[in-house]
Amino acid sequence: VRALTDVIDTGVLLLRDRQVLLSNATALSMLGLTESPDFESLPEPILVGEVDTTSEFKMTPLRGPHRWIRCHFRAFEFEGAPCLLATLLDQTDRKRSEAQRINAETELLRTQHAEHIGLLAGGVAHDLNNLLAVITSNGSLLREESAGGTTDDALDDILGAARAAASLVQQLLAYSGSGSVFRRRIDVVSTIFESARLW
Repeated sequence: VRALTDVIDTGVLLLRDRQVLLSNATALSMLGLTESPDFESLPEPILVGEVDTTSEFKMTPLRGPHRWIRCHFRAFEFEGAPCLLATLLDQTDRKRSEAQRINAETELLRTQHAEHIGLLAGGVAHDLNNLLAVITSNGSLLREESAGGTTDDALDDILGAARAAASLVQQLLAYSGSGSVFRRRIDVVSTIFESARLW
């Protein structure tokens, strides 16, 4: 019987009265063993296995990497007496493929989400750009007409805020892929003071 079971790629364990009657080469390989194990050394899901049940569990054998094992139990008669037949299938490759598929799907969803946000940001940025053009152009006209007047400082603040907002719009457009990205040197101190003045 052992010679016959050793040629199949399914792990086979025959259990009776808390003893391992037979374990084929595939089962030993899955469990990371070189000889038939003691009953108590078997993984917990096998120890508590019952007839007509199936369990799937992750185990780290004494030798080699961890494995995912699917184990099915059924009643079996061996040498004229009933016993429990446990058949073991290595599910490691399937689990690895499932994990890779899930990771790929997650990455695809993340990419699509970023694309949607980019489209939304681009649409909002274009609308803001149109509104800022109105504010900037009319503010410039008022500034010219009131040169030297009492509203000069307020108009300067309005135009400064509009320019700052336009800069943010350009960043949104760049993020959405609709604008160009360029680097330039800035005066950090002046930028901080200008921002503080606007608030």
